[in-house]
Amino acid sequence: MPTPYEDDDESWLDTRPDPIPKAVHAREPLWVVHMSHHKIAASRGLAEGFICVGWVEAGDLSRFPGQEQLKSAFDKHYPGQDPRTIANWAGDARRFVMKMDRGHLFVFPVKGKDEIHIGEITGDYRFAGEDPELIAGDSASVRSVKWLGMVKRSAFTKAALLCFDSEHTVHSGTDYRSDVLQVLASLPTASPQ
Repeated sequence: MPTPYEDDDESWLDTRPDPIPKAVHAREPLWVVHMSHHKIAASRGLAEGFICVGWVEAGDLSRFPGQEQLKSAFDKHYPGQDPRTIANWAGDARRFVMKMDRGHLFVFPVKGKDEIHIGEITGDYRFAGEDPELIAGDSASVRSVKWLGMVKRSAFTKAALLCFDSEHTVHSGTDYRSDVLQVLASLPTASPQ
């Protein structure tokens, strides 16, 4: 008589792989945007509800349909720059123009201050060529946002802060989105997604 678990009949087993959870398929992004080097524009953005990045010499970045076209434009308008810098800028610009979308969350860590601003993107990319102050400050690529709150850096782990402090102008912080949602939930006036 076979003992339990020694029966050779395994036809009852479901050998199909488990479906991949939807959250793994397409996690909602969290973006990190640095605009502290554009001090006037950053102050205006906080007051007026926008985020901004530079590369004004290249003009309206939406004219360039991909990273290679952005690299070519930056190479033309910023001659003498290291090719790795040009590639980094093109990646950052591509994320700002083509990857960010309405409803996405982002953080803006203010360089040199104990502040991290959290917001939600509410508008499409646009080039603010009509705004002389943004043009002069090399910060005329903008997106409208809703500011959800500001917290001290101590609200986040060291790992999250390392991510947020990356040298890229625009990059993913998706691995720390749940941390941001947790922080937002603790704020009295924020409404996290």
